[in-house]
Amino acid sequence: MDEKDTSLSSSPPLAAQLPPSADDGIGDNNKYDYVCYSCSKPDPSLTCVACKVARYCSKECQKRDWSCKNGGGYHKLNCPFMKSLTREGKMDEVGKRGVVDTVVRKCKLYISPFFVNNVIRASKASAASASDTPTAGYFVFLQSPDTIIMHGMPGQGRRDHLGPTLPSRSGSRQVMLKFMKYEETKELVKDDFELSSLLPSLLSSVSPGERQEKIPLLVRFRCGFVGVADAEIALGWDTCERLGWEGNDEVLFNIDDC
Repeated sequence: MDEKDTSLSSSPPLAAQLPPSADDGIGDNNKYDYVCYSCSKPDPSLTCVACKVARYCSKECQKRDWSCKNGGGYHKLNCPFMKSLTREGKMDEVGKRGVVDTVVRKCKLYISPFFVNNVIRASKASAASASDTPTAGYFVFLQSPDTIIMHGMPGQGRRDHLGPTLPSRSGSRQVMLKFMKYEETKELVKDDFELSSLLPSLLSSVSPGERQEKIPLLVRFRCGFVGVADAEIALGWDTCERLGWEGNDEVLFNIDDC
């Protein structure tokens, strides 16, 4: 997978639903102070010895959060993942690739029939229109209003390195899918050199015909991370075609329900 970290200056239709991009892996949560991972008191002074990221205001809160008792227990689940983060909550490139792979794997049963049936419809529409310019190929633009770190956290819910109860952390993590022609990327990357540098990788993945073996993906998270990836078509092309897709070329769903 190829990736860049950038904030997009030009947005496709679904991006209107996305909050502004921000720092690498962190998103706009960096406007909040750190809080205790157990009770949410501000300015916690203790740090988990194992991951050196999670913070607590007291030993009691640290024990409660680790022991899975009295409303705690989040950190026992999240500590192994947090070891891959810096103290500032940033993630290295290997970690980011792993999170993208996990998100794509969880979404494959949604993405596959969505992509297959949109390709079939787009191909038929193109064949029926003599004025329609042939396309270089199709892909799925996968976006999320959540940061890459939130998607990396085990379990469900919107959590990251800052603590468990910040205002932006309510609800499930979401993913938005947009079916696109490669030619539509011209407007998408307008005035954005970093994103445009990903287009050669995307172009090498797309195909103008039907019955493709893989789904080309352009991925973007709230924090500004963008990358190119691909996914095997789950269940096979024929099965996905039989399943059908009654929706349009855009869809939003909760990834925690997958």
